[in-house]
Amino acid sequence: MKQYDLIIIGTGGGTKLRPAADLGKRVAIIEKEDLGGTCLNRGCIPSKMLIYPADLLTHWKEDHEKFFMKADTKVELDWEALITRTTETVTADSKSIAPGYEKNPNVDLYRGQARFVEGKVVEVNGEKYLKKNNSIKVKVGPSESMSKSKKNTIDPEKIIED
Repeated sequence: MKQYDLIIIGTGGGTKLRPAADLGKRVAIIEKEDLGGTCLNRGCIPSKMLIYPADLLTHWKEDHEKFFMKADTKVELDWEALITRTTETVTADSKSIAPGYEKNPNVDLYRGQARFVEGKVVEVNGEKYLKKNNSIKVKVGPSESMSKSKKNTIDPEKIIED
């Protein structure tokens, strides 16, 4: 059974999870869905990529005459092209995360559903992995310990204990 200093379930943004590995710690990252978490794949990023052009069009329609603006053609938004661009960008960004993990010899990425089977043992796709000490990080959304870290390190006091 492989042993790790840190087991992270759910990647979220992903790049914030590397400091422990960069310090020589063995890290297992387990993700059941696309890398990048909710924000990248179906939350913040795609929403902003769709909302901003819609806002621009709305402002144009509501305000162009007020600011003495004219256009020789009707201003329209090509929703199909915008959705295609958003989908392609999000997909490319998500796929760009794994190569960063693969370059780090201290990081192992496992794709699948994690489940706690006993104490410090996590199972993914029938394989079991042991956590060396008493904590396993479960990424369920923005984490205060990750986002407010002044030195881009993991605060062991904020990691969920088993």
